[in-house]
Amino acid sequence: MLDHPSPVLRAQAASLWLWLTPGQRDALLADPEPSVSETARDRLRILDPAAMEAELPEHACHSRNLLLVNYAVSHAVAGQCLAERRDLWSLARNPHTPGDIGAVGEMFIEPGTSWYEACAASADPRLRRVAATCPLLSAELVHRLAEDPDADVRHLLSFNHPLAPPALVLDAFIAAPRQRPYLLTLPACPAPAWTTCSTTTARTSAPWPPPTPAWTSRPSICSPTPNPASVKPRQPIRAFLSTCSRLC
Repeated sequence: MLDHPSPVLRAQAASLWLWLTPGQRDALLADPEPSVSETARDRLRILDPAAMEAELPEHACHSRNLLLVNYAVSHAVAGQCLAERRDLWSLARNPHTPGDIGAVGEMFIEPGTSWYEACAASADPRLRRVAATCPLLSAELVHRLAEDPDADVRHLLSFNHPLAPPALVLDAFIAAPRQRPYLLTLPACPAPAWTTCSTTTARTSAPWPPPTPAWTSRPSICSPTPNPASVKPRQPIRAFLSTCSRLC
């Protein structure tokens, strides 16, 4: 739309100010059509911390959140939000938050994780399911949620937390066919030490591959001894699961 002959469409392009390159912004500011250049000059305030500070509503509302997430943030606004521990999520998401305000992300993570930890201890399974979506939970809480009586809690934990036990990941693999391609990408996806599985348990201490039975080493009178080069290797369990995910 930047090069469109219609000034209406070029003016609409200015509404995408944050996605435009500096050169594209300069072109709109220098547009010979007044309606286009005026729209572009109005958009300059998006990256003007002082203009954003002047427009920022004090009360919590959609307009305040929109400005804090997308517009340039002044040091004064960022400092006030930090002091009040307010709007930390918005500041942490905003690429225009001052770079020397380094505590924003950490302070956001801290209260956020505390809330998820409280949900993990809730008697309401719906809140425990919310907690299971947080990848920052401690190993102790992961262990607790991994044994949760609610299946959705256990499956959500396997989808989201890097410390989810392999047995839990395999149970989720069995119970949630649509998630199998994603589960196969996880480090906790069963390694070759996994041999058999069921809908209730999938753990075994047997080695993989299992030892060759003694009787298979004796020649058979019904068939010649196979050529070792012609024997296909056992299919790795991860490849086997991948095949299952495509067939199911």
